[in-house]
Amino acid sequence: DPTMRVVGISATWDFNSDGFAFVEDCLELGAGRYLDVISLHPYTWPRAPEERGVEQMLALVRRLRDTHAPHAEIWATEWSYVSPVCEPGRPVTQKGAEVTDPFGNSALDVAAFYVRSALLHLAGGCERTSVMGSIADGHVPYRGAGMTWVDYDNTPLPVYLAWHELVRHVAGARFERRADLPDAFRGLLWQDDADDARELILWQTQSGTWDAGPIAPDLEVRDVFGRKLSGRLTVSATPVYITGNPSAMMELLGRFAAGKTPGP
Repeated sequence: DPTMRVVGISATWDFNSDGFAFVEDCLELGAGRYLDVISLHPYTWPRAPEERGVEQMLALVRRLRDTHAPHAEIWATEWSYVSPVCEPGRPVTQKGAEVTDPFGNSALDVAAFYVRSALLHLAGGCERTSVMGSIADGHVPYRGAGMTWVDYDNTPLPVYLAWHELVRHVAGARFERRADLPDAFRGLLWQDDADDARELILWQTQSGTWDAGPIAPDLEVRDVFGRKLSGRLTVSATPVYITGNPSAMMELLGRFAAGKTPGP
């Protein structure tokens, strides 16, 4: 049926498994002739996507696709992170007074990992990215909440709110390029062709914060939940959305690229 869209391979990257060799073998054996879409399961949990090498993995898959199936799209069709839950009496893990997932990640850490992963998928050549799981379950091996965006009482967890904000910013936008920044940072530039707006999504890949100085008056900065920020721009492992004057945006990126910490 020529009207059907065939999606396949679905190799999983999870903990110590690496699906690249499987994708390579399938394509070298001719699977590309029967596929419209190469699908991947780029799990990186419990670690951050940059730490697990998702950018390098996607670059290798693009190279294989271009060689063996240049007609095919690439989709991330299943991936997720364990999310901490807060409802009393349900399976949770605690580190002091802070509720965390079984691996010690806080709810904000997990929300940041989701957003960073999705952005890297879309910037790395994926036409689509789809998350697995939404309802808390508490089953092993996913002690805590399992792959979930809502608590046991259906209260939205931080990742749900962060994902909603992510969609608001990138739906309908076109990925432009990755900014040339030190490896500890990621800066992705997007273009909304509908209203000719440009957006920079910026984060740090390691713990700690970097003070980027006062927010320029012609830039608007919002946090991962969409709250408008004022005063000084502090860049951490949680992405921020920056829109406004392109010149001011480029000047900000120039400070990062030069590694300059601004004065008070």
